[in-house]
Amino acid sequence: MNIKSLSLVVSIISGLTLLAACGDKSPPASSGDAVEEAPAAPAVEPEPEPEEVAPPPPPAPPADNADLNMTMTLADGSKVSGHVVRIERGEDWHADNGWTDEERKLKIELEDKGQLREATWDEVASIGLRAGKIPSEVDCTYSSEFSPWMYTCELRTPTTVRLKDGTAWLSNTRHKWHFVMEDGSEVEFYLTKHAVRMQDERVVTIDDAQGENYDMYTQLQDQLRQEISTLPKGFTFE
Repeated sequence: MNIKSLSLVVSIISGLTLLAACGDKSPPASSGDAVEEAPAAPAVEPEPEPEEVAPPPPPAPPADNADLNMTMTLADGSKVSGHVVRIERGEDWHADNGWTDEERKLKIELEDKGQLREATWDEVASIGLRAGKIPSEVDCTYSSEFSPWMYTCELRTPTTVRLKDGTAWLSNTRHKWHFVMEDGSEVEFYLTKHAVRMQDERVVTIDDAQGENYDMYTQLQDQLRQEISTLPKGFTFE
């Protein structure tokens, strides 16, 4: 083979090699080509609205524990009559701690010439009360168990209790009483002493030189003068 023919073969081989290297190349993706999106997150279902809960029914009223026909006469001459279906007594003298219907506590404490006894309300025929004079028959005190202090003035109301057996006694009961009538009306009263109470606005400290607030007694005695015409004067029971 001559030199001219050899050069031609080399040129052909080089061309084929270059063609193979440049062919079969895909063009880059243009910016307009679609991009595969990530799968969408599953939809969140809304939480169900809470069901409306009906309020609990009101507590049942306390059971009746009395069956008395009562007439109460007030100091001004007016009267309150009705059928007593429930009797309660203060847990303490002034019912600060609420009322009790415990049977053993619903008895009236009585005394006569040094003798003591208790009577249930259905043993009582009548009660008579005499309101004392203000201020000579008023007892006033304060209690530091409260903060601020609690002030109390008690009007003496000597009380005679006549029982259905014909005997008469003096009441020695200091607790407050609560009667519920068949028509839903309520009566609260004291026997022996009628109390009015008021809590001071000022807190007494250990460094307080004033201490007892005597103005409170003046206010309470004025309140007694206003209330005296509406105090019970007597009860009759059937």
